[in-house]
Amino acid sequence: MASTLIPQRVYQPTQINACPCNSAFIADAYVSISCIKKTMDTLCDVRDDEDAKAPELPNELWVNIFNHLSHGDLLGTRVVCKHWYQLVSTSELKRKSILVITQKNLKDIINLIVYKDLKYERLEINGKWDTFSSEEQEFLIKIFKTLESDITHLRLCGSTFLPLLNNPLPKLTELDLSRMQPWDNFPIDFNKFLNVKSILMPLFRSHRLLSQLTWTLIKIPKICLERLSLNITPSPFPPVEGFLLATHASTLRWLKFGLSRPLREVELYMQDVFKTFTKLEALDITGVRDDYKRTVLQHLPEQNPLKVIALRIYSHDYDLLELIQRKWSKSLVRIDLTCHMSGNVATPFNFTSSKIRCLRLLGDEMAPEYLLDCIAPTTNKTLTVLKLHIPIPAGHLFGDLLQRLPYLIDLDLRGTQSTITDEEMNCIFRYLIHLRQLALGRCIHDNNDFPYSTDNISNLKCLQKLMSCFCPIKILQILNLNFKFIELKYLHIEPCERSSDLSVPIFLDIYKTYFPALERLSSPELDFASKSVEEMRKSFPRIRRYDLHV
Repeated sequence: MASTLIPQRVYQPTQINACPCNSAFIADAYVSISCIKKTMDTLCDVRDDEDAKAPELPNELWVNIFNHLSHGDLLGTRVVCKHWYQLVSTSELKRKSILVITQKNLKDIINLIVYKDLKYERLEINGKWDTFSSEEQEFLIKIFKTLESDITHLRLCGSTFLPLLNNPLPKLTELDLSRMQPWDNFPIDFNKFLNVKSILMPLFRSHRLLSQLTWTLIKIPKICLERLSLNITPSPFPPVEGFLLATHASTLRWLKFGLSRPLREVELYMQDVFKTFTKLEALDITGVRDDYKRTVLQHLPEQNPLKVIALRIYSHDYDLLELIQRKWSKSLVRIDLTCHMSGNVATPFNFTSSKIRCLRLLGDEMAPEYLLDCIAPTTNKTLTVLKLHIPIPAGHLFGDLLQRLPYLIDLDLRGTQSTITDEEMNCIFRYLIHLRQLALGRCIHDNNDFPYSTDNISNLKCLQKLMSCFCPIKILQILNLNFKFIELKYLHIEPCERSSDLSVPIFLDIYKTYFPALERLSSPELDFASKSVEEMRKSFPRIRRYDLHV
């Protein structure tokens, strides 16, 4: 398995602001993103295309437009013209990019520092310190010291990198340790970054050294956290993580925590802690045990302007949805719900059907025909993300369900207990034309013939991420469609019987035709030789990461 990691970009769309007299520019702005891509495609094909010319817009509006592009698209945008190069190089756009440091790219970054004043506000360090050679360790320290005065967001994926935190980090506002393992005893001096507002610690994981880190954080009153994730350990009592919550209850706006082990004393303690919250806007209790979850929601004051909540419910606690709707109906914008279903649960969902934006359904006791009444008894214009881990309804019921979800942008069927047929795929392509992410399981078919249908994957023009077998793409080739997925960045291909004879050359020839913007490719079943990997890099000039058998 081979993979590569280089600078990535965080997608954080911003609203385009313009005065009323520039309203005409706003209409052009959204069209301009496609113009950018046409211009970049023109450069790649070395041809003239009058349609690729971008409209005249104020610099501020161009920066807002570029802010919607991925890291790969921004790199392409830089080479279009000097004006765009200067705009892309603004600090407002650069702060959205992440420099990911790995053992493989250390020397490249060091060489870059020699010739260029490298500045990144977001930094991620992967790997383990003890696997780095002494020379590589020196490289890493040098890179970190070069960047430390500008770093605002830092993610460390190994605890052996913790000593780096004892360098001054005056601008650091977010420290992400959520992926860190294993934990070693390296003390952190939080006085080095008193401006930190966000600390993300591992969830569903307890460790003695994590508790020590938490105690250290509690003892520094100058730090006022607004964003926090952590796992609460019930024993010993009272939990140190509870003290941390109590310390920052008056400032926290975003909270995600895990708590799974039962202890009556902890439940009573948590009641008192959550009564003190006043500013909470986003709460994720998906990893919280049922009884604690109820405690949190019952004792969290209504004065908190809660806008987003993520939780998991079972058949015996559907009333929590009614509680949420009653307490925060004025402020609540979104519910991300994971539901373990048992029987017909359509009625409980009606409490918050207008707020549920993301829905993940699990269970095996519910008959597929109930699914329609559960999710969309009528047209559901609110739901945008649907992930199913239950059997999907067969025949026309599946089509009826999709027709009632006109604004779905993310559909994940990989967890279903049934394979997907050609007819069901056609329903997806026919009704869900706004999809940006699609994940399908392996298809099932009566023979090896590919279906000929006007309802094919080319209808999904906004697709950005695709996980499926090869069949939907093969149909494009069979129909000889002149079509490109200009938005698609991530592609994962699963094997199936119908495409079992897929070879690497055929794969590359087809995919470079339809995916000019591809940045990440995953295909574990295809056996790539080193020569094929080099050919792939030529075929996909924007490729940023790949996971392949070589």
